[in-house]
Amino acid sequence: MASIFTDQEKSELANLLHTVHDTFAREITVYQEGEKVLLSTDPNFNPLYRRNTTNVQVTPKKTVINARIQYGRDQEFDSVTDAALDFQTKINFPIGWVRIKVDPEGYELLKDAKRVEFDGKTFTPLSSNRPHGLFAVNYYTFLLQPTDAEK
Repeated sequence: MASIFTDQEKSELANLLHTVHDTFAREITVYQEGEKVLLSTDPNFNPLYRRNTTNVQVTPKKTVINARIQYGRDQEFDSVTDAALDFQTKINFPIGWVRIKVDPEGYELLKDAKRVEFDGKTFTPLSSNRPHGLFAVNYYTFLLQPTDAEK
C-alpha cells in the first residue's frame, strides 16, 4: 500500500514529537511493588498451623522518569461532569485527577506502579494505559487520582 510519507519523513515527524516530549517532560517518581527481603527464619516453623516468626522487610522500588503532566479541568467540583469525557472514557473523574504521558521505558515502570509522586503530591493509577503515536506506538497516557490523604 502506498504511503503519503516516505520512511525518512515519518522518522523526522517522530523525532519532532520526541523533541516536544523532551521539552515539556518533567521528572516524576514511580513506586512499584517492594522487594521482599527475608530477615530471619524460625527453625521451629510449623506449616500446618502457619505459625512463623519470620521477619520480612519490604523495600519499595523507586524510579525517577520523565513525563508530560496535564492537570484536569474543573478541579473545584466533586467530580468532573463533562458529559463528553464521561461518555468517551466511562470513568468518573475524581477531584485532582491528572493525565501523564510517558515514553515506552516509562510505560514499563508505570504499568505495575502502586503510586506516583510529583509536585509534592502522591497519586495512584486510575485507569489502564492508552497508547499513542503517529505511525507506531511511541507514548502512553495514564490517568492518576490523588491519594485519599491529599483530596
